[in-house]
Amino acid sequence: MSGPILPTNPLIPPPHDRHCQRRSADARFRVYSGRLVLLRGSFIRGALAADGAHRVSKTGNHGSIIIRQIERTGLGLWYCETRSEHDTNPVDNLADLAGKTVIVTGAARGIGASTAALFNSHGANVVLVDLPQAKDAATSLIESFQYPEKSLFAPANILVWKDLVSVFKTAVQRFSKVDVVVANAAIMESKPVLDVEVDEAGDPVESLEANRVIDVNLKGTLNTLRLGLHYLSQNEPSATGSRGSIVFVTSTSGYFGSTGNAAYISSKHGVVGLMRASLRRAASLGISLSSVAPCYTPTHLTAGFGQKITDAGLNANTPEGVASVAASLACDGTAHGLACLVWGGYKRELERTRQELLVSWLGNDLVDSMTKFGQLMDSMGGYPLPQNKD
Repeated sequence: MSGPILPTNPLIPPPHDRHCQRRSADARFRVYSGRLVLLRGSFIRGALAADGAHRVSKTGNHGSIIIRQIERTGLGLWYCETRSEHDTNPVDNLADLAGKTVIVTGAARGIGASTAALFNSHGANVVLVDLPQAKDAATSLIESFQYPEKSLFAPANILVWKDLVSVFKTAVQRFSKVDVVVANAAIMESKPVLDVEVDEAGDPVESLEANRVIDVNLKGTLNTLRLGLHYLSQNEPSATGSRGSIVFVTSTSGYFGSTGNAAYISSKHGVVGLMRASLRRAASLGISLSSVAPCYTPTHLTAGFGQKITDAGLNANTPEGVASVAASLACDGTAHGLACLVWGGYKRELERTRQELLVSWLGNDLVDSMTKFGQLMDSMGGYPLPQNKD
């Protein structure tokens, strides 16, 4: 841990009280129109007593996200609400994408392909990153784009450092800079990794499948993040001090583990930890770091049981719906530290909500002690790293 449990966010502007609208304490939340919803209130037996609404926001091309903050004793609780997943109202903040350069990993299929297409449709230059064998799929995708001339396929294995360096250098050479990075590439195990096989001698065999999943999903995301921070930090800051944004596509499996896919779930928990650990560094560079955490989304990774989801009366995600959240986070200057869970018509913020609930969960005394420890680490320049590498 390298900072206070409840850090301030330098990328989030203060609320504009001139937008305040009075509401009764027992009023239900409503979807407003405008820029950003900020509610102030307190929790009473698990219910929110809201006494004011300040700023209102809508994002998402295929679904509207409403981000709200509840301030209590100086802390902030953020969460998302949504209209219909099929809301087709235009996305105001994506209009700024024209001329921006976006790198999307795992871009040839699924969520990555939808994300690349959405960015391109708003005039962004898009660099599609995927394995060399995905060239045909990526080429066909680019041909379907609204602005195919603004896109290119950059074959790379995100586990091979020189491959990824080449991707970023190619993007800069072609489009002059990189503004947004969407770290989407991921895989899932094809067999249970906790089932231990034995070799001819009867000895247990290492799970190469588990290693592969964790390597791609966690190490590959770390590689992408490191290069994203390096290249985006070279951009000239905007009027608000922003040099760009990085969005992780993680998963509800990064927060919940009930499905039993041990390697995938472990790797996605790792990605959540990677985001948390990197927020302070990213903010110091003027880079927004956030994530979208989709639940079941029909893609090549989840093929085979989509009909059962429908038969159960569940409204599954669409790749386009998840892409709209990723794009909105990338374009929102206040999204640093946000993680938005996406499940069908539901969208909920996870990370700032978790911070707000720490006192209720752990108690004031423990949170106070841990916060002081974090402040001590800050005064020391961060957690002292061990010098002995053995």
